[in-house]
Amino acid sequence: MAYQTTYNGWCDYDKVELADEEDATPPVKVHQSWRNKGSARAAVNNKVETDDQECIRVDAISSPPTPSPQSGRRKTSEGLIIPALLRNQQQRHKRFDDDDDKQEDEEVAEDKDEEEEEEEEDEEVESMEEEVVAADPEVKEEAPVASTLDAPVWNFIQRSTEVDDIWAETRTDEVAGIKSMWEDIEDYDMLGDNEEEELLGRDDDVLCYNLMDALEDEDVEFGGWRTLKVELGTEWVEGYTGPCLKGNAVTREFVLEMVEHFRGQNTIHGRYAWQIVDTAMELLQEEKTLVDLKVLEGRNITVCGDVHGQFYDLLNIFKINGWPSETNPYVFNGDFVDRGSFSVEVVLTLLAFKCAFPQSMTLIRGNHESQVMNMMYGFHSEAIAKYGMHLAHRFRRLFCHLPLAACLNHKVLVMHGGLFSRDGVTLNDLRAVQRVREPPDEGIMAELLWSDPMAAMGRQPNIRGIGVSFGPDVTQNFLQQNGLSLLVRSHEVKEEGYEVMHGGKLVTIFSAPNYCDRMDNKGALIRFGADMVPNFTSFEAVPHPNAPSYAHPA
Repeated sequence: MAYQTTYNGWCDYDKVELADEEDATPPVKVHQSWRNKGSARAAVNNKVETDDQECIRVDAISSPPTPSPQSGRRKTSEGLIIPALLRNQQQRHKRFDDDDDKQEDEEVAEDKDEEEEEEEEDEEVESMEEEVVAADPEVKEEAPVASTLDAPVWNFIQRSTEVDDIWAETRTDEVAGIKSMWEDIEDYDMLGDNEEEELLGRDDDVLCYNLMDALEDEDVEFGGWRTLKVELGTEWVEGYTGPCLKGNAVTREFVLEMVEHFRGQNTIHGRYAWQIVDTAMELLQEEKTLVDLKVLEGRNITVCGDVHGQFYDLLNIFKINGWPSETNPYVFNGDFVDRGSFSVEVVLTLLAFKCAFPQSMTLIRGNHESQVMNMMYGFHSEAIAKYGMHLAHRFRRLFCHLPLAACLNHKVLVMHGGLFSRDGVTLNDLRAVQRVREPPDEGIMAELLWSDPMAAMGRQPNIRGIGVSFGPDVTQNFLQQNGLSLLVRSHEVKEEGYEVMHGGKLVTIFSAPNYCDRMDNKGALIRFGADMVPNFTSFEAVPHPNAPSYAHPA
């Protein structure tokens, strides 16, 4: 057999037929290209090479080929056919069909994967919403009902479609923080090249968490604030003119100068922020989970509740009650940060006083001294904005070392939230809690951070979703079993800044007046003498500068 065709222009390869070998003409090379299934374009050129393995002669004719009347055979006008072209075209089109089918299968699989990813993201959003519901703010009236959805936390729930953007923004902050940190911290090879590529190349919702976890081991070898040179300037302050320390010890004079610097909405040099945090963390690591404090005759101790980043109200507390000192000790009962726009200034001031007077400043952990709450309610973003990502991570680690409770003269127990879902919990059980961790969702640690008192007897599920609501009988049994006379807790807004409940056995103290600039509540503090009788002082909010909100959503 030999093969030939005699059509011009577009040809349907079905219109071909086997021919006798003697009718064949010598083959020549031809360029071929295919436009669609069942068609071929033959460019008549005796010198053009074909892509096919066989060379085929193409003779131009004036009319398209017509079918032959012979049954089962179709013949061109010259009576010759091109099975080689037919075979190659069929193979080529079959390959195209297979590729199309494969591409369609891949597209279907990709669509399915995208749908599964969207379902997983929806589940993550729902899970986050459940955490937000659990993370009820200090105002118990902000329950998830239609009349109170104007509260920031419930706005966050209603605007859950913004969650992806929030996490994406957080990831951007984290990566940007790392890049700037490598440039600003001298002699610190934070990550190797491979680790750097792996971490910065990731694009998932937990980058910030995994990133901070990956840095844990590196902190051991990091020289910290000693590697930051004030005279060179850093990203925080160029040509720094703020307060300076003359040595490695944080002094009262430096703290007071720093406070005035903060009052003017300035930041201190990163070296000093690092020094305060690292020094305070060393002190906190030496403290017990339950701190025992002794108040001598003729002395007093002051207990304050939630401050929530309201720096100017914190300064008002010190104006009313005096600066912390060896003769004027304080206990701050958690929730120093979040909500307010000056959380970094609040926590640095408290930590600086802790460094200057270690025995006279006791800092107890609240439910907002945790990574999840800080990511949601602003402290994490504020710390990054003012001092960089790595110091924000350092704050997170420091919070894990905060004590969970304090006992005054073996009579008054101070802790942030409340009591427990079971009877029989003792002070020794509190001492045995492993506190160096992020708060769990259940157990003693979770309950003492999240629980709330109620007027009814017994226990009920807490509206916050974590901890319990406990009645006066639970309080009485706990105090009696542990030889205590009073339970002091915070965690809730009170109109006068404090409230006495459970027959005088329980006191709630809240020290953030006009909470979130909208509650119109007073703040309060308690002074205890050696007799452990509480003396309350309420105070109004003071003006503060306008500042951006770092919480999500704003």
